[in-house]
Amino acid sequence: MKSCSQNYVTAAVFAALTIIGCSISSMRVCHKQRTHRQRLQEEAVQTWEAEGGAVAAKDDEEEIAART
Repeated sequence: MKSCSQNYVTAAVFAALTIIGCSISSMRVCHKQRTHRQRLQEEAVQTWEAEGGAVAAKDDEEEIAART
């Protein structure tokens, strides 16, 4: 028969593994959503530029260089 402390250790290990598993799963879902949104945004920008929209500056340095 297991002692009381072994039951607590087993429960704590199980809880820790469950939390780690849920955290990893959540991170994967967030990464997948972020990748999907980024792809949609890139497609929208390409479509907008193809229809004659202005080209958006990638960062502030390119914008400053374009002004001078």
